[in-house]
Amino acid sequence: MGSSVAPKLPVLDFNQENLAPGSSSWRKACSDVRQALEEYGCFILKYNKIPLQLIEAVFGVSKELFDLPTETKMQNRYDIPLTGYVGQIPKLPLHESMGIDNVTSLQATQAFTNLIEYVYEYAKLASELDQMVARMIFESYGVEKYYDSYTESTSYLLKLLKNRVPKGDEPNLGFITHTDKSFTTILHQNQVDGLEVDTKDGNKINVEFPPSSFVAVAGDALMAWSNDRIISPTHRVIMNGKIDRYSMALFAFNTGILSVPEELVDEEHPLMYKPFDNIGLLRFYRTDEAPKIPIVYLSRENLKPGTTSWASACNEIREALEEYSFFEVVYSKPSREFLEEILSSLRELKSKQKMCTLSSAMAIWARSQASLKAWESKSTIYLLKLLKYGRSKGETNNHVRGLEIKTKDGQWIPYQPSSPASFAVIAGDVCMAWSNDKIKSSYHRVIVTDNEDRYALGLFTFLRGVIEAPEELVDDEHPLKYRPFEHEGLLDFYQASNDPNKRDCNIVKAYCGVN
Repeated sequence: MGSSVAPKLPVLDFNQENLAPGSSSWRKACSDVRQALEEYGCFILKYNKIPLQLIEAVFGVSKELFDLPTETKMQNRYDIPLTGYVGQIPKLPLHESMGIDNVTSLQATQAFTNLIEYVYEYAKLASELDQMVARMIFESYGVEKYYDSYTESTSYLLKLLKNRVPKGDEPNLGFITHTDKSFTTILHQNQVDGLEVDTKDGNKINVEFPPSSFVAVAGDALMAWSNDRIISPTHRVIMNGKIDRYSMALFAFNTGILSVPEELVDEEHPLMYKPFDNIGLLRFYRTDEAPKIPIVYLSRENLKPGTTSWASACNEIREALEEYSFFEVVYSKPSREFLEEILSSLRELKSKQKMCTLSSAMAIWARSQASLKAWESKSTIYLLKLLKYGRSKGETNNHVRGLEIKTKDGQWIPYQPSSPASFAVIAGDVCMAWSNDKIKSSYHRVIVTDNEDRYALGLFTFLRGVIEAPEELVDDEHPLKYRPFEHEGLLDFYQASNDPNKRDCNIVKAYCGVN
């Protein structure tokens, strides 16, 4: 059997002497940029017009800044999202960053620190590279008439970043999986790799920067502007080496109103986004206006009971369930190919059935299938549900696709997996009763649009025997809320209930609550 070739980002050469607007080389580069962004959301570009001596000077400044005492660094905090110092985060001990807003203004950089004149020179040259990429994007879609107005309302933010080497059994996560909220981002690093980019088919690309190279990344704002033609890739930083990683990220933000060009809207690409404020999007993401579902990473190599990584994951799970009754787990052991094969089989199975309702499901009990006996334990049994949500037949104003979670304050927030290796973990009624109400049962729903069917797999955990809150979870502040009960009895009680609102009430309290 032949081994599969690891995916790599496209590498584009911007050092060609004849790379001038209107030339054949320019037109080809425009096409290459568009293809790379539509397929990967980012690409490597070779570019030697930023002097190596200047880059080394900026990294020197960066090291000086991060070597300052923590108390000094913490003084550099600003109200503008992403600016100032970020660091000393317990869940991200390897990460530090320093953000400088309006970085192409010399006055802004001088106000930040007297060591920063190198940063100003670097930002000017890097912004020229960003504008070249942006112009190629506009021209590749035939909407170059909008380019000048875009650049006139563009502001740049430069982040100096450090990811240190993990100590002991610290997790090697340098920065969480995320997408950029900018229009575009230009990344550069010292010769220490660590950037990982997720592909559309669920693979991960370990990005290797050639000498004198940068990585151009599409942000969420560009994805929206392109009407979903360009993807905003999820990416993270993993520290596997023995040398600290220093990098620079130049973010381009539009300070006006971004809207999808009418040329990018047609029958095949209906309008997906209303006009929006890029800075408003950033603030929305960074504030409580946009509740963020917690992510727990369970694919760490050193994640074993008794380690600090295990204890950290335990705390993260508890905090997530107590706050949201829900969390996303990134777990890569089931391969993407395996999961796709299951969903493909599910689609085939469902296509053979006559579906008259919007949602349908098939259930498989482990005890009913000899091949699934290994799932069982003495006190636990699993139910796997194969789920299909058909296309909506009526009109809807809700453009959120898929699973939504209800927060404590009544907001519905969409669950959008951050990775192809992501799973949603939901607390059920029995978990709520067992925890003596420390964890609440998650209210959730599924919203479907009229453009495609939704398939999902749900693995439900059911307990045998008598369930009761551990005595360690009962105290003066948390008096006993539930009598001992059986899971099967709760299910029978729920099924027999004629209450039309039983889905919205605390059925466990009605069944075994302490008066």
